[in-house]
Amino acid sequence: MLKLDVHPTQQQIMQAASQLFIEQGFSATSISQIAKLAGINQSLIYHHFANKADLWKAVKSYLLKQVVDWQETELKSQDLRSFLSYIITRRFKLYKNHPELLRLIHWQRLEVDGAQLQGGNMASPEHWDGLWQQWQEQGVIKRSIQPRMISLLIASAVTGALTDQPGLFEQPKQAEMYINFLVDGVYTALTQAG
Repeated sequence: MLKLDVHPTQQQIMQAASQLFIEQGFSATSISQIAKLAGINQSLIYHHFANKADLWKAVKSYLLKQVVDWQETELKSQDLRSFLSYIITRRFKLYKNHPELLRLIHWQRLEVDGAQLQGGNMASPEHWDGLWQQWQEQGVIKRSIQPRMISLLIASAVTGALTDQPGLFEQPKQAEMYINFLVDGVYTALTQAG
């Protein structure tokens, strides 16, 4: 794994937690299992992370930083269609090329209180909500749609497709067709009066 700008003990913890969270999910993974795999005392985990949910979020950020460079400025300087194309394409390729991240998202969805595990990283759809609101204020997209619903639709359409029909996207042409279909559909739904 790529070494990031974190304390060596934190890196040990996140590497062990990553492995266990991907294999077992949140609920089935205990702090004691993580400590044992990391070869450290359990109290060190609580020294670096407030609780298991914070560790889960840190693991997602840790894994993302190893595989993708998200630029917040790139997002804010685009028109709506370009933005949709950017986030949908990036998200699709991220999960297609890194199924371990998609698996974490699925484990998160299975949790009774999965909301406590959401967000906390630069790729989280919650970061898009402000842009949807801005475009609503500018009259670019319909005001009748809640920003969170737009983000939910996009995130679900990407993860759902890769979960339900992973073999469909083995051919790059199929993936490109789906991405274009999704971009066009969301753009039309957001901009047409009705």
